[in-house]
Amino acid sequence: MKKGYVILNIMKWMAIVVAVPFLLFLILAILVYLPPVQNYAVRITAEKLSERMDMDISVEKVRLAFPLDLSLHGVMAVEHGDTLADIRALRLNIPVRPLLKGEAKVQGVEIYDTHVNTSDYIPDVQARGTIGVLKTGVDASISPLGRVKVNGLHIGEADLYIALSDTAAVDTTEAETKWDVDVKNVRIEKSNVCLSMNRDEMRIRCGMEDFALGEAKVNTAPMLTRAKNIQGDGLSIGYATRLRKDYKQSANDALMHKSIDQWDKKLPQRAGLDPTHVLCDEVELSIASLAYLPDGTIQVDVPWFKGKERSGLQINELIAKGEMKGNRVNVEVLKMKTPHSRIEAKASVPLNILEKQSREICQLDLNAQLGWQDLHLLSAPWVDSNIIKRLPHSTLSLCGNIDGGRTRLRMKDTQLHWQGVAQIDMEGEIKRPLEKNRTGEVHLQAKVADAAPLMQWLPTDLQKTLNLPKGTSAKGIAKVNGDRYAFDGNLMVQNGKM
Repeated sequence: MKKGYVILNIMKWMAIVVAVPFLLFLILAILVYLPPVQNYAVRITAEKLSERMDMDISVEKVRLAFPLDLSLHGVMAVEHGDTLADIRALRLNIPVRPLLKGEAKVQGVEIYDTHVNTSDYIPDVQARGTIGVLKTGVDASISPLGRVKVNGLHIGEADLYIALSDTAAVDTTEAETKWDVDVKNVRIEKSNVCLSMNRDEMRIRCGMEDFALGEAKVNTAPMLTRAKNIQGDGLSIGYATRLRKDYKQSANDALMHKSIDQWDKKLPQRAGLDPTHVLCDEVELSIASLAYLPDGTIQVDVPWFKGKERSGLQINELIAKGEMKGNRVNVEVLKMKTPHSRIEAKASVPLNILEKQSREICQLDLNAQLGWQDLHLLSAPWVDSNIIKRLPHSTLSLCGNIDGGRTRLRMKDTQLHWQGVAQIDMEGEIKRPLEKNRTGEVHLQAKVADAAPLMQWLPTDLQKTLNLPKGTSAKGIAKVNGDRYAFDGNLMVQNGKM
């Protein structure tokens, strides 16, 4: 009897020993889901993180639902007075099993009403702005090695400014984490992005009503971004360069705007198509590939573009492939159709080609048929309005190879056919074409139907001394030396006199 009693006591104490840890774990698990305990744990964690990361991190409140459905409200991170993140609400659904393997898999992230500033945490890139809503799909993961994978991402009502620097000082220190981000199936709605490049020498803006991205990869060491299968509808796309004398805004000024698309709207609008400030609305877009390389080069392949430029130029179809490297835009393929014109071209154009001290050379291989409606728009920024009014309503065909800049202008196999005006074949070179001390020779063969539209392009004194009757044809060498013009060749007049 006594022996049985001892055995019973031993079994009871063994049961207590086994049950106590389980009960403690159960109590602890229950406590974890109590809001006061959660808030206390988060406050302690935020204090530790603040001390370790040398910034102020705070969380207003936290809620944890079973098993790990985590909601954070009023999340803020401040470093040296700069707010890096201010999140109204953040929700994470984290499965438990991957945590045991050292990997944080997230089955859904939702972020609402966020102000973000990456400061200098991403090499050569700074991003600031607001994001209304950000949601990921159920397949997302972040590893301790900085690898991020997301399949399914939705962004709405975002307003972001991103500065890319290809002139940043080389950092010889080894970063603790090199981010490798792989994102697929992205959808962006009702958002604006402004991109600043080359020390803010150029800005590109994109307003997105409905935008889809098939795949994107970002690597921060070195900075490399590649994107594929981009589709957009209802977009607004534009760019402006510092070639505009009235473009004085700095990158920091733009960051202060409530809407970052104000920077280009503040520029006075010029007549016609202004190549230093382009803005297209009602854009339908398809981009096969887009890349930002470590040296700052941007590469793009656009199989489809349709839109309306604010000057009134309607683009029915545009196909383009090229890159912007440093201060130069290289266009490998360009095909454009408007209701009135057809253009095919290859080009290499420096962005500072129009600056007075520029010695850069542009190259153009062109085959174009320009309707008079588009010709008026293209001429407006450069040609006197009175001359434009007198231009004939006929198609201008221009093809050939042209290269040059302010130092020289060279033409090879260049043909100009203006219906009802003239047909001219040219080949030659003019040095300093925009200066008073210009010199050069051009071999030409021409037949003039009506010289009046051509004469108005010539200097005033030459217009007074030269009369070209209708039906005039010429073959020879045209020479220029300052304000003096000469022609050595055969000149034939069908009717009239010179």
